Order: sequence, then C-alpha cells, then structure tokens
Amino acid sequence: MDYLLKPFSFERFQLAVEKATTQPASSVTQSPLLTFRQKEGYASIKQHEIRYIESEGDYIKIITDKENYLLYHTLKGIILKLEPKLFLQCHRSYLVNLNYMSRMVGENIILTDQTIIPIGQSYKKLIMEKLNL
Repeated sequence: MDYLLKPFSFERFQLAVEKATTQPASSVTQSPLLTFRQKEGYASIKQHEIRYIESEGDYIKIITDKENYLLYHTLKGIILKLEPKLFLQCHRSYLVNLNYMSRMVGENIILTDQTIIPIGQSYKKLIMEKLNL
C-alpha cells in the first residue's frame, strides 16, 4: 500500500503507480469483509465464510461455519454490500453462497452441509442462467 502527499514529484508519482500495478490484485481484495453493528459493538466476517442468508421480516440471519448472526437489516440492503459474483438470490427470503452450493434437486438447493434452501418460482430462470444450465 502506498499513498502520495502533496506536493509530490513526478518520479514519486511514477513509483507509486508502478508499485500499484505490480502488486497482485488478490492481496488487495482477497476476501471482502462484511461489517455490521451488533448489541455488543461491531462485527466483521469474511464474505466467503457466509453459507447463506435468510430474511425474516425486517431481520436477516447470516449463517456461517463458525457462528450465526441475527441483524436488524433487510435482504435488499445486505445484497448491496455483498460480492455479486459470490452470492445468488434463489428465493425472496434467501441468498446462497455459490461456493457452498452442492446441487439442485427439484425446487431446492442443497448446500455442502446438506442444508436445504428453497428456490422461488420467479428466481428459477435467473438461477439457471447464472449457473449456465
């Protein structure tokens, strides 16, 4: 990581650009964090650790391998904070992490831990397109 303080010379600018272009992209954005407020303060979780998110009215449940979180948040609001390539909305009340998706059976998605997530009728076509099926 590098930054420039004004005034800076052209040589210093070139050095900063060179450093930014030679640094591997994966080290800059290896795993985006989802940060949210809880009763005890703030918590951050890596997005790739989220299995799925379930909406229950004005609350959402974030299910991870280690812990579950209940937040006063809408599903629409949380979608804006997540990596779109990592998550798939399969139902009006569910978002699924594609890395935890094992298979589709009928109107359900089966996760790697055997959790069954329903597929909403209006989402089925979008799912098929996103998964190239």
